[in-house]
Amino acid sequence: MSAHKYDDLYNYLAAFKNDSPQEIALYLGELGQKRFDSFVEGVAPLIFVEGFENESVFNFAVDSTLEGGSFPCTAHDCREKNLYDLAKFSALYADKVLIHCPIESAFENAHDDFVSVDELAFGIYLTLRLENIVKAGIVGFVSNYVPLCNHCLARQIELESKAENLISDFWNNLIDQFCASTVCTLKIARDGALYVAINGMDAYGSHEEVDIDFIKIPPVYKSLFKKHGETILDKDMLTRGGVLAFLIPLLSDSFTALTNSYFTGGSYLTTRPAQIRFLESAALTIDSQRKQMDSFRQLSCSFPIVQNASIKSILDFRARNEESFAVFRDTITKGLKGKPIDSSTISELKTELIDPEINKINLAMKNNRARLITSTGIEAAIGIASFALGQYGIVSPAEAMTIFGAAGAGSVATQVVNHLQAANVKNNSMYFLWELDRKSH
Repeated sequence: MSAHKYDDLYNYLAAFKNDSPQEIALYLGELGQKRFDSFVEGVAPLIFVEGFENESVFNFAVDSTLEGGSFPCTAHDCREKNLYDLAKFSALYADKVLIHCPIESAFENAHDDFVSVDELAFGIYLTLRLENIVKAGIVGFVSNYVPLCNHCLARQIELESKAENLISDFWNNLIDQFCASTVCTLKIARDGALYVAINGMDAYGSHEEVDIDFIKIPPVYKSLFKKHGETILDKDMLTRGGVLAFLIPLLSDSFTALTNSYFTGGSYLTTRPAQIRFLESAALTIDSQRKQMDSFRQLSCSFPIVQNASIKSILDFRARNEESFAVFRDTITKGLKGKPIDSSTISELKTELIDPEINKINLAMKNNRARLITSTGIEAAIGIASFALGQYGIVSPAEAMTIFGAAGAGSVATQVVNHLQAANVKNNSMYFLWELDRKSH
């Protein structure tokens, strides 16, 4: 994807590049209604919309959690981490990942033409954080607004009608499963406010307790707590208190996955195992002849994403090591073939494929160091390390500098290169991940 397609958007936002969400919100809040409306009208047309250009197992559309949405946690730090982890995953593995632009998401969540300044500011901040990977053509923006001719619109309406009927049934099953698999407890906080603590959310996108706070505490919960104190809520009480509306993003995401034509030619990644079976079944029911998505998969962010590397460093490294990257990704593809992308599969992949190969690399480098010391002498091995061995982490360059210059660097350099080639580490399928991880520390 040519970078120019997003140049206008990022040029428009350039003044905010080094600002925090709070600073952006402060600026927007001081614009006044007329200038604010003008800003919104100016940015909206600049959000270029893409689809998948080719079919690939490394094309991904994602659920709203992965693209920085407010489910299951509305806190900005949590949402930013979800999106940033997705971006790093994309930099390491993807051909193309489609997400809703965080700015457009702020518009779509508006009510009665009221756009939240805080949400828009956060959307601008997230969009700017993605600039490198967007301009690299790996992450692109998608919209829920699909322009169609009359004939195609009629087919789309039929598709959406079928999806709506299936999702209505899914909602009832979802509530029953949620109530059966989670423990929802009415509690009181230190400040005296009531909240609902939900445990057992693993199937719905969270491995931690999720707490539901209230702007206005439901009267039914006030009465219940007054009578019984801390209480586990059943389905009826969850319904009466409006807590189950918390699950609505699962419905809207499922509808989008089943009906958005931009997603054709890729796989749909979700953080919620509870959605997988429904989406697979619904896709076949809606149209058994139409290949809407290659598959619906669960993404576990424990997938190796090189935690200490920045997105830019991964992109730069990927560009400089195209062949190693291709071998690495082909190996991952074979390891995942026919399996869901979930925590169990990733754990198995890491244990059986990734770790053993990385251990082989480490052992090869260790043995290679021993051979160098034997063949050229410890002084020569350390001397050459400042420009040859140091990049492989064999010897500290700082240590090497203490006697650098005394060694016969010219003849030793040839031996070093020969030994490195003999170790054959660059041909290992995990070399790309190993070297990137080493450089990020």
